Amino acid sequence: MKQIRAYWAVPVVRRGVWVLISAIALIVLTERIYWQPARAAHSALRDEVIALQSNRTQLQTRVDAVPTYIETMAALDVLEARLAAPVDRSGVVERLADVSTAADTQIIHGANSFGRPRGDIRPVLQDLTIEGGYAQITSFLQGLAQVDTMTLLRSAEFSTNADGSAVRLQLKLMTLSAGPIE
Repeated sequence: MKQIRAYWAVPVVRRGVWVLISAIALIVLTERIYWQPARAAHSALRDEVIALQSNRTQLQTRVDAVPTYIETMAALDVLEARLAAPVDRSGVVERLADVSTAADTQIIHGANSFGRPRGDIRPVLQDLTIEGGYAQITSFLQGLAQVDTMTLLRSAEFSTNADGSAVRLQLKLMTLSAGPIE
């Protein structure tokens, strides 16, 4: 302890200790007043930037998923053309028979009737049972999507024979038309 008092008695050592204590106090004070708030603000801003980048990525994904105006107008033109196509009950039977022939399926049962008009739109309702293999049924459904009228699937029920070689598909379809009914 006497040695410490002896060192303390030397003015340069005493001033050096006071300068060291003052420097440490200044560093601690600067840390608390300036650097801690600056770090907290930086962390908050970094988190905000990360959140904004995530939002930007999500928005860009949504924008990329939206079809362009030209693609939408082309799809609308196709739908309008299908809706404007003239529909008659015998024409519907003819179209379905053509699709069935192209798909190499057999129409076992078919019936159609006019549905209740909804404004200018008139539906023709069809009940149809077709039979064929899995590939032929798939081909029939793909052909059905390509018909030139607005034909919508209302329900479908699949069944098969015991060995699975023949598939029977019962369909309920609706063909809509804003064009003339013949």
